[in-house]
Formats: sequence, structure tokens, C-alpha cells
Amino acid sequence: MAFCNKCGAQIEDGATFCPACGAPQNAAQAAPAPVADPSDHTAEYDPADISANKVKAMLCYLLGVGGVILAALTGTKSDY
Repeated sequence: MAFCNKCGAQIEDGATFCPACGAPQNAAQAAPAPVADPSDHTAEYDPADISANKVKAMLCYLLGVGGVILAALTGTKSDY
């Protein structure tokens, strides 16, 4: 008899699921999927566009309303 990987209950040899907790009993556990940050949208933009316009984007945060106005007046047609 084998034991469940999750709850420790006895299971029959070759069982694919634990009868007590329902956990899969395969020998090779799948690696967890990487967790992506839902607020990070940098992958949606071209890296060259980000590099060329990141200083203007920081001005908006550092200078407040004045930074927004300055970035709008000096900005190019950039999606970033």
C-alpha cells in the first residue's frame, strides 16, 4: 500500500487519485505556473519606446501637474 502525497491516507498501489482527499497521485508533480503581476503592463509596449520616453513618464510623477503639462508639450506620439 502507498500513502497519499497530500493527506497521508493509505491508497492502493497505482491509484491516480486519493480516495480521501482527491489529490492527484502522479510521481512527477507539475511545476506551479508563474504568477504575473496584473498591474505590470510593460510587456504591452515596445522596449525601445519605453527606453526613449521613460524620463518623460517619470516627470509626471515627480513634478505633479507641472510634469504632466511638460510631458504633454514635449511628448511625441508614443503609446507609452
